[in-house]
Amino acid sequence: MDQHLSAGAGTLHARVSELPYIVPALDADAERPGHLVVVVDHSGADLEFHQGQAGGGSVVTTTVEGGSFPVHKAGRADTPGYGDPQQHTEESRTKNIRTVADRVTAIVDDEKPEVVFVVGEVRSRNDLVAALPERAAKLAVHLQVGARNSGFDPEVLHDAVDGWLIQHHRDSTEAVAQDFSAEIHRGEGLATQGLPGVCAALRAGAVDTLLVGEMGSATVVSSDDLDTVAPNPDVLSELGVAPTRILRADEALPMVAIPTGADLVRMPDGYSATDGVGALLRYAPRQPAAIT
Repeated sequence: MDQHLSAGAGTLHARVSELPYIVPALDADAERPGHLVVVVDHSGADLEFHQGQAGGGSVVTTTVEGGSFPVHKAGRADTPGYGDPQQHTEESRTKNIRTVADRVTAIVDDEKPEVVFVVGEVRSRNDLVAALPERAAKLAVHLQVGARNSGFDPEVLHDAVDGWLIQHHRDSTEAVAQDFSAEIHRGEGLATQGLPGVCAALRAGAVDTLLVGEMGSATVVSSDDLDTVAPNPDVLSELGVAPTRILRADEALPMVAIPTGADLVRMPDGYSATDGVGALLRYAPRQPAAIT
């Protein structure tokens, strides 16, 4: 794993272990999805595409100029009707916005950002979003930072973007925890909790999301390759595998989950799970994971 954190992980942790301890990264809101920032007016737009951790965290910037003028209405129309300068202004604005919308749509289709932040004066923002196809418009988030070329501080924009992403991450985590709690109470086998149940689900490759709470100094056992993990040596022996390693659960379980494509989520305040760990499952195992 190689991720840039938006903030420090808070309390310092010092461990000596054969496995990395990645839980602090979950606490630090490490995830930053790919996103597009569009600062628009009726002349064009300045675009920043942030690739997120999966793309190395790089930023690609570009400027789109519509090229159609005028875009500002005169104080009065001297030649109403045919050749009306007010009509020409509206046509120029529409063409320029369409040019920006085409470029934004191309980036959405090619780069797959999770969110498109739209910045500028109100009408420019609204006109751009209205010109986008549904697949792009549904990603739009309006930020009231200032008009394009108005001289607003770029740090104010970056802080607004970061603030939205952090809150979105927390809201998403809360939603996952709510789903987990609901599935546990529903009892249909699509969630499990506790070391026995979670270990069984990980062995089956059934974990969709691993929720990591406070596991303290709890341990699990595994074979040499970490593919088979269990809460105690007896379970591993019943599977015909010799237990060769004793590992801290809060280190081992995330490292077992990552290669299976499972998401990792820090259990938010107000929620809990048996043994400090739970999981939402891709499917219900034939034998309920919670009693394995």
